[in-house]
Amino acid sequence: MNEAHNRMREMKLMGVPALVIDGRYVVSPSSAGSLENMPKIADSLIEQVRAERAE
Repeated sequence: MNEAHNRMREMKLMGVPALVIDGRYVVSPSSAGSLENMPKIADSLIEQVRAERAE
C-alpha cells in the first residue's frame, strides 16, 4: 500500500478516478472535461503512445 501511495504522490494524483497512461499522461474527469470524456481521451493517448513505440 505504501508503494501505491508513493507512486500517487510522484504522479501528483489528487483523487480518483484517474488513469495513468505510459507513466506520462494522467487522465481525470477534470483534465478530460468530464467523467464521460475520460475513455475517449484515454483511447486517444493510448493510440498516440502505441504509434510512438512503433516508430
